[in-house]
Amino acid sequence: ESLACSSSKCTQEECCDFKPVYTEVTGSGSVPCDRSSSEFLGEVSSYEACTAECDKRGKACWGIFGTVDAFDTSRRGHCWVCPPGTDRGNHSDKYTYWIRNGVTVAEKSSWKISEYLTSMHIEHTAASDDNYTSDLIIMLAKSMGKSIRYPGRAAAHWDWENKTENSSQWMSFQEFLDFCKKTGVEKPTIGVNYLGPYCASNSAKCGDAPASSYYRDESASIASARRQVQKAVSEGFCGAMWYIGNEDSGIESNMERWLNHAEAMKQIDPSITIFFNANHLSADQLERILRKAGSRQHLIGGAEFHGKWPFAASCEPDMAESQTQGSTRCPFPRKGLSEWLAQSDLHSEDLSGNPPWRQRGLHLRQQAIKSGRPDLLLANNEFGFGWFKDEHFADDFTRFGISMVGIEFAMELVRGNYDMSSFWDTVGNARAGREGLVLYDQESNRLAPMHLGFQMLVHANGAEYLEVVAHDSAIRGFAARRPTEVLVFLLNKQLKPATVKISLLQGLDCQHAQASSVEDTPDHWGKFKAKHMDSDCIITLAELSFTCVEIPLSPAR
Repeated sequence: ESLACSSSKCTQEECCDFKPVYTEVTGSGSVPCDRSSSEFLGEVSSYEACTAECDKRGKACWGIFGTVDAFDTSRRGHCWVCPPGTDRGNHSDKYTYWIRNGVTVAEKSSWKISEYLTSMHIEHTAASDDNYTSDLIIMLAKSMGKSIRYPGRAAAHWDWENKTENSSQWMSFQEFLDFCKKTGVEKPTIGVNYLGPYCASNSAKCGDAPASSYYRDESASIASARRQVQKAVSEGFCGAMWYIGNEDSGIESNMERWLNHAEAMKQIDPSITIFFNANHLSADQLERILRKAGSRQHLIGGAEFHGKWPFAASCEPDMAESQTQGSTRCPFPRKGLSEWLAQSDLHSEDLSGNPPWRQRGLHLRQQAIKSGRPDLLLANNEFGFGWFKDEHFADDFTRFGISMVGIEFAMELVRGNYDMSSFWDTVGNARAGREGLVLYDQESNRLAPMHLGFQMLVHANGAEYLEVVAHDSAIRGFAARRPTEVLVFLLNKQLKPATVKISLLQGLDCQHAQASSVEDTPDHWGKFKAKHMDSDCIITLAELSFTCVEIPLSPAR
């Protein structure tokens, strides 16, 4: 309703000053709609004449022109209008048709976009001194969201105070705090080990001893967490973000221990925000956790969960369902480019049945409000890709194609009203597959194409979120409004260009707009490219591209 015209006595084009743009589609199989449900507009000599007749009727319709054998065998075209949602028919003749291609930006803001989206992630055992003292990584960190998550999954097993071998190949807590100072990050996201096991080495495993033999006493664990917060405060990081535990499947049964750690940490710095972590968090589980925390739920500042694409958990593709072992093994086949293009809403397959990433954020937000916690922060702080490219991705995925998935993933977390997101991983190691990392340390430390889209998205942080509705389902995006301009972000998720008209009900100054896009290159490293946009707000999006259009608001607004 917010996008509808105020007057019912004129067409949408007249009310909204909407100039239609059409995309030509040629194919065979069936004409776009059944002739019996279509309105015949007469014989026309050109595509423009057909669309003009369509526009006179003010309909968001299909304009068909060309040699449509099912209707007429002559070279002269017949113009037909197909009502939206009607039967597409069973004709098998060749046809050419045009679809109206518009992108409408909502006037009313839905929420303020968080400053902490599309942030950096550091797994401390894979962060060598060579990489994280380089100007390139420091530049990258400065260009991403306003937090950095550390030490990654190691929060489930590390002892932050103990030395380890090969210290030049990993990042200590002191080195991390120093890195935050260099990059200007004031609110890092820091992990606390509250369960164990505790390992002196940089290995993720502690040998074959029974778990009970190397879990630290709770009081000693709490004392360590207090010292860790005190260390951060002494280095100037008051009010930081903290997460207790990592990918914690036992958070409900360990709630009392978790709350005891959180309470002790807040005694040192009451201004910190603390996240719990539950990878497969659903709205129902969130309700249970908050209810179980009872009068102490104020200690819970946020809910953190992780998810990779194409699978939400580490899994082996092509496994039979009978071979799965709990939720950590998934019987899904490898994903190719065509499967990603067909996903209208980006989602990761898993055995827990969670919805697509955008809807998941919105559903959890609704549950938090229903539970009396509208202030609860939501974070996917390990969004990214599965362990092995060769196992998870089909061969038709190029480096650029995988990066475009990463850009869409980051965008969907913006569209889902998340409060924080960190991409896993910046450098990492060979386990993740080079194509799934931001930096290729075996390619002379060259940045993957996704970093271009990440830097574009960060410009939306802190702005007012505006919904975007595209007539073409292969085009998706959102807009961000600042006091003097609107930024429109558009992903063209198809293997062909698309010409679109951007429409805001009033106040856009497209004559002075600027646009740039991330587009593919022959070597699939991608590039930034300046784009032309005419005064009618019409722009052509390259195939498989991500575009940001900066449109000034008119002085009247």
